[in-house]
Amino acid sequence: MPTSTPAPPPDPACLFRPYPSSQKGGTLIATDVVDLVAHMKRMCSPDGYRPERCPTCEHPVMHAHDRRTRQCHLDGAPPVIPIARHRCAHPDCRAKWQTLPAFVARHLHFHWRRIETATAATGGSAPRRGRRPSPRSVRRWLGRLGSSAVRLVGLFADGGRTIALGVRTRAELARTLALSLGAVAAWVHELMPGVRLM
Repeated sequence: MPTSTPAPPPDPACLFRPYPSSQKGGTLIATDVVDLVAHMKRMCSPDGYRPERCPTCEHPVMHAHDRRTRQCHLDGAPPVIPIARHRCAHPDCRAKWQTLPAFVARHLHFHWRRIETATAATGGSAPRRGRRPSPRSVRRWLGRLGSSAVRLVGLFADGGRTIALGVRTRAELARTLALSLGAVAAWVHELMPGVRLM
């Protein structure tokens, strides 16, 4: 007699909350910036992270607005790294956009490699050096990766990528795509800005 496994829990509401159409600004992800050296090089250039045009209104001029800092707990790096923000020059828009390098996770205090290491082993495994995620954070990450991927599979299908049948969880989705969690998260955000992998 075949045994059926229960359906994964639904994805938490915070993960499937796209930007409202009325929102001006948000987060862009620089998918080609995968390490701290490339990020700092881009931060040193005035146009390193400047968008070609405003993602909100398509205006061609974006001004440097300010810099924020983000924790990401990279080994051998300062405690925080700078993040560039730009503002649309159009007087009716004025949208502000921050650009994250691909190795920094949106809404999480760790970089993607650390998150993958912590969630790879059953129950999570602590990194050998640097700040360690708390057991509570690892449990939350594992819960989110174990939640339903139904809406994400639909999102990928709408984006032109067919996902194999039987993909039920977000972790299975990343394994099926053979991509890192950071790459999957960036693609999800590109397909529907604001939606998160975890």
